[in-house]
Amino acid sequence: VRSIGGLPLALNLIGKHLYIQSYSGQPRRLHMALQGLRSADQRLRLTQPQAPAFTSPGRPPDAPLSLQSVISVSDQRLGEAARSALRALSVFPAKPNTFSMEAALAVCNTPGETIATLIEAGLLEQSDADRYTLHQTIADYARLHHTGTDAEERMTAYYVSLVEAHELDYSILEQETTNVLAALQAAFELGMQAMLLRGANAFSHFLQTRGLFDIAGQQLKRAGHVARSGNDTSGLITTLLNLGRLAEKRGDNATAQACYLEGLLLARQSGNSERQCDSLTYLGGIAVRRGELKQAAAYSQEALVLSEQSGYYKHSVTLMRSLGSSAFFQGNYADAEVYWQKALALARQQNHPERISALLENLGAIAVNRGDYEQAKEIYHEAITLARQIGQSERISSIFANLSEIALRQKDYAQVKEYVQKGLPIARQIGHLEIISLLLINLGEAEIGLEDYKQAGDYLEEGLELAQQVGHPWLICYALLAWGKLYFGLQRLELAATTFREALEMARDANEEQVGFALYCLAQVTFAQGNFEEARQQGKESLDIFNEIGHEKAKEVEEWLRSH
Repeated sequence: VRSIGGLPLALNLIGKHLYIQSYSGQPRRLHMALQGLRSADQRLRLTQPQAPAFTSPGRPPDAPLSLQSVISVSDQRLGEAARSALRALSVFPAKPNTFSMEAALAVCNTPGETIATLIEAGLLEQSDADRYTLHQTIADYARLHHTGTDAEERMTAYYVSLVEAHELDYSILEQETTNVLAALQAAFELGMQAMLLRGANAFSHFLQTRGLFDIAGQQLKRAGHVARSGNDTSGLITTLLNLGRLAEKRGDNATAQACYLEGLLLARQSGNSERQCDSLTYLGGIAVRRGELKQAAAYSQEALVLSEQSGYYKHSVTLMRSLGSSAFFQGNYADAEVYWQKALALARQQNHPERISALLENLGAIAVNRGDYEQAKEIYHEAITLARQIGQSERISSIFANLSEIALRQKDYAQVKEYVQKGLPIARQIGHLEIISLLLINLGEAEIGLEDYKQAGDYLEEGLELAQQVGHPWLICYALLAWGKLYFGLQRLELAATTFREALEMARDANEEQVGFALYCLAQVTFAQGNFEEARQQGKESLDIFNEIGHEKAKEVEEWLRSH
């Protein structure tokens, strides 16, 4: 039914054909008939006799009725220009896909009057204002009579240029996604290597924003092959950077780092300072998430120097965000806020909703750690509104994880579950391991709060496994802290203490906040073991850290010390 667009005549012809094939009672014959109908040529050639009284004008009275014969009547009445245009339009995916008049004119290389002729003949449908579509059966007919590759080449050139000109105009790209992918497929099949390389890289950002990681990966893999086989160093560097971004979004930081390092090496060998700046910027972001803060600072500082020397400021926002992240993980919230606010102002000037949303999420984390939950919620809601407007699945699921953390700190476990239930399916759908892990850990902590330790263990087991797979020290430490709380709840004190010490060692060089949490958790276990003096010392160390970084947890630790 989909293959013929629900056309009544086609349904009738196919129904009668299948009835005849099934009459023998042999399943194999019916199966072969169904397989045959996958061919557009066979569907168009299905016939049935027609009474002379019902013969259409322009057709011989004894001619059997078929889709091809019906469409050919209209086709034969067209002039040569309109007939050529109809065949050219068959390169577009059929209904329900639509295309603009501008695209139709570019692909057909014909005046608007020719397109109007096709509409008047009923061969081309107007779908919306300035949007047009070809019915599936008409598209099949036109495609069977289409020769040459000029239309495909013009289509590819048009859509590659469109994507490059509207890389951040998500509404336009959303509307044209099917056409762009058809153009890239044509470029691949026809060996239009330069177009494929340009188009795949230009469209990658949108596909990744939409969470279409598999499609983005396929296009970039093709682009990489083109660049390597053609010794196109510049194109290969661009492709490697986009492959790195894709790997990051999937939580595969090892692959991302390898892509960026190869890109950096090639950029240095070719003296391309802009691509060096790109590679260093992204490597800095990876280093931050891996807890390698000194290395992150080195990458970012080198990128800043190159940026100033070359006057290349494309990644100013990303660089400031990375520097802010380094400061945040070191517990320097004041500096982090300065970097992120500057970056946010610049992102707003650029009218870049993806960056604005990301920076709002960062600033929300500062508000959470300062204990200003209402302000954090306001910031997160602004961020998620922007993310929804551009369909950024990654950001949406990440913000739900952050909102669930607020609910966790407020001990509102029902709210934690609600946020996780909203965010987890999105994160799983796009395969974002880091966010999946974070949501599962938060869900596990909620179950600990509800004293459902069996369920908590199930969630935390998967959460820790994914965290280790991603390789983020911060995330692994977060999972270990949750496991320690689970063991403490089960009164398995020695195991709890061991787990908290492991988390503490991992956090020492990477995250001041987590050092404070690990010490506080360890103090409670140590006290339960009867080592009161050591417990108080651990509690005081925790309090000093939380006071120094301005963390809301300081009040709770202070009250604990006062009562113990």
